Amino acid sequence: SDLYTKKIIFGISLLTATACYKVEPIDVIAPQREIDTQTLTQYKSNLQNRNITMGMMYNWTNEVGSFLMNVPDSLDVVVLKDNYNNISEVQKNDLQAVQQKKATKVLVGLNYAAISKEYETQKEKQLAEKQKEIEANTNLSSSERAQELNKATLEIIATLSTAAKENITKQAENILQIAKNNGFDGISIEFPLILNDPFSEENFNTMLSQVVNNKGNLLLVIENPYGDRTSSTEKQPIDAANWMLYYKKNNELYKSFTDLAAKFPNNNFLSSTDFSEETLQDGFSDSKNFNPDGKNGKYPRTIGTIYWTASNKKGVALYHIEKDYFNFSGKYPYKNLRSIIHKLQSK
Repeated sequence: SDLYTKKIIFGISLLTATACYKVEPIDVIAPQREIDTQTLTQYKSNLQNRNITMGMMYNWTNEVGSFLMNVPDSLDVVVLKDNYNNISEVQKNDLQAVQQKKATKVLVGLNYAAISKEYETQKEKQLAEKQKEIEANTNLSSSERAQELNKATLEIIATLSTAAKENITKQAENILQIAKNNGFDGISIEFPLILNDPFSEENFNTMLSQVVNNKGNLLLVIENPYGDRTSSTEKQPIDAANWMLYYKKNNELYKSFTDLAAKFPNNNFLSSTDFSEETLQDGFSDSKNFNPDGKNGKYPRTIGTIYWTASNKKGVALYHIEKDYFNFSGKYPYKNLRSIIHKLQSK
């Protein structure tokens, strides 16, 4: 049976969202159909054995497109990337409704890439301030200023590094607690594309070991996995991931997916793109699929993610799905997301 939404469910979630925008109230269209929960539950019971569609949602319940119950029925997994630390009653109801009525898996996301970026920002800021302070000290010679700056640099880095290592563990413990306390189905962890101390493979392995040991039945998604599992037979905590994917804003190369997926041949891998990008129509430059109606003969990256192939490919991940809400097909939102789901199911 057709799993796509036949009517838009506005309900309480839409009223709440419109209040955030401070616009005039609108007429609410009551649901005219029953969601086929039984079929959806059966369809989504074997996520590990078929291609799935995963949507990364931002700004949960703060805008109309960021309500879980508004997403297409057949979207398999949603990862909430923010706004989940203090769950409101509206959010609790939204979560329970989509899990119970649409059998959609909902995960919460932890972004070490953003944490790493903030660490670098703080380090640069403190080093600049210390350098300015030392250079302003006219009682020091040039060589003494250099010595003081070197000493201060080591101290600042050591202090920030210690705090960062503690934060890596703290953030993991926090995300697991949030997932368990609020009935989420799992967690997703986004790693930096380039690892540097203190955000190193060693420190992340320590954190992941604790996550795997304590997550119970929670699902685990790894965004930008690190390491290489092509030759090692010793089990690593990262092997516990249910899905892996490569994500970089404005990525235009299939090769990015191919190279990383090859390093994790025993894990389910997803291709990805981002609805918030302005260059989606450019497609993937190394795609061999010809689209006569597309820019430079390419499919837009939203569709192009479907055509990337690998032996361990198990679907697609779309970032900022809330940006696609106002792309309507008739009365129905999420036009592009629905098209991607339909095309993926048809392959």
